[in-house]
Amino acid sequence: MKLSTIATVAVLSFASLSASASNVVFKAVDDNFETQACKIAAVDGMDAAKDFIEGNNQNYKRFVFSVFCNGMSITSFAKQYHVESSEDEAEQVIALVAENSNVESKLCMDAVVLGEDAARQKYGFENETVMCNFKPLKKFVKQYANRDVIVRPSAD
Repeated sequence: MKLSTIATVAVLSFASLSASASNVVFKAVDDNFETQACKIAAVDGMDAAKDFIEGNNQNYKRFVFSVFCNGMSITSFAKQYHVESSEDEAEQVIALVAENSNVESKLCMDAVVLGEDAARQKYGFENETVMCNFKPLKKFVKQYANRDVIVRPSAD
């Protein structure tokens, strides 16, 4: 990866140019790794971006210092666009839909409902590393703890 790589994410706003971060829709100009990381940082925050970067065997510190998103550092980009969870969000019902019907996806979905240990035991993944939406299973489950979640099977 070049040290001066620039990932471009086109930002479109539904409102005026001074729209708040919650009114921004991110459209990737291309599908390269750097662009994906920028989009994840803006939408899900730097923790999710770090999980994605490290989950793809990249050096996180080097990546953060060498990649720019729309002309700004990835951390500044995330700070500008990522909106932290609000208390109102905790009252909303979240629907989780498995991307596919493989055993790992089922494990991720069941872990949210049953708990990580019970789901690991159910599918025989006691000591294996499992990633759910570019996050380790433990972080994925923690993200939905104390939230009203509906789990749906995959669409395929």
